[in-house]
Amino acid sequence: MTAKVDEIAGTVACEIEEARTYLLNDVEPSGPCSCIYKGRSQHCSTFRYSNPHVPDYSVHDISRIGNSPKKLKEIIDGGVFTLENIPTHIMLSDIQQAQIRAYNSGETLIKREAITGELKKLKFPLYFVDYETYPSAMPLFEQHAPYHHVPFQYSLHIARSLDEEPIHKEFLHTVLEDPSELFVRSLQKNIGSTGNIIVWNKSFESGINEALARRLPNAHGFIASLNDRIYDLKEIFFNQYYVHKYLWGKRQ
Repeated sequence: MTAKVDEIAGTVACEIEEARTYLLNDVEPSGPCSCIYKGRSQHCSTFRYSNPHVPDYSVHDISRIGNSPKKLKEIIDGGVFTLENIPTHIMLSDIQQAQIRAYNSGETLIKREAITGELKKLKFPLYFVDYETYPSAMPLFEQHAPYHHVPFQYSLHIARSLDEEPIHKEFLHTVLEDPSELFVRSLQKNIGSTGNIIVWNKSFESGINEALARRLPNAHGFIASLNDRIYDLKEIFFNQYYVHKYLWGKRQ
């Protein structure tokens, strides 16, 4: 790590000096901060203060516009901040165009057949699960690294058919010891060997499961089965089967 630190030490020293000079100014500098050329997810916490002319829902919220900095810069340098006024010569993806069309028209775009097709893939019983984790800077337990997400709670709703009310199950770890084994044991008790696992943001739950499997080799088969059966509800929005103006281009 020393070599990596040495590589960036000079750059960091310059940034520290720039920040110090900025803070010691008697008069507050005017004008926008550098975030004006970045997508919304990369904005600093004071963006609204430094850029009061930019609306809450602006061109910075166009889906994945942060991945096209030249395109965003061209829009901003043209003095355009609202979705209504984006120049026609700006090349946007189909997803971005659908977002802007939904915003400007107020029309909700729904591909009902595609959504139906997705939901028909699901096999009962359905297990709607959500994990809560704690990413400690200092590892609290063995086999954990800095900022590893330690799963300590889950909420589970089980729907055995369309006609039955869902059953609620839960797990909450309350003592200062590694919850991994008890967490998995509870999942094994409440989740059967068939049926889809429904989540929002598959990469998160799947990643937690994979880390659990590494720490608990004896549970590898069960955890692999969970991951094989996961269905991510984000797919419906990611694939633009449902586009509402107030989703603000968020597909993830």
